Amino acid sequence: MNKIWLLPLVLVVGCASKPQFVEIERPVEKPVPLTQSAVTLPVQTPVALSVEDAKIANYTGPVALNRSDVIGGSRDCINAKMKPTVEYLAQKTGKGVVMVPVNVHCDPFK
Repeated sequence: MNKIWLLPLVLVVGCASKPQFVEIERPVEKPVPLTQSAVTLPVQTPVALSVEDAKIANYTGPVALNRSDVIGGSRDCINAKMKPTVEYLAQKTGKGVVMVPVNVHCDPFK
């Protein structure tokens, strides 16, 4: 009877040992002596830019999508077996605020 449970015990204890790791030593690099010119670096102060100078060249902002672009983007998402999500941006008009579509994201189904 003692021999029956001895074999599974030996297998469990034998499998519980830690794997061996091989350590690789890297060569030590010689330290570079610091000179006075390397220690004293010129400090640059940040310069404040005006709003006109901070704008990105050739960028006018988000572009409104027309109806066919939104439908085409949504179809591409559905064909890829993903869920289309339309991103809207608020645009002020004389009659109030209008939500304008600017992008279509493809989100995975959960």
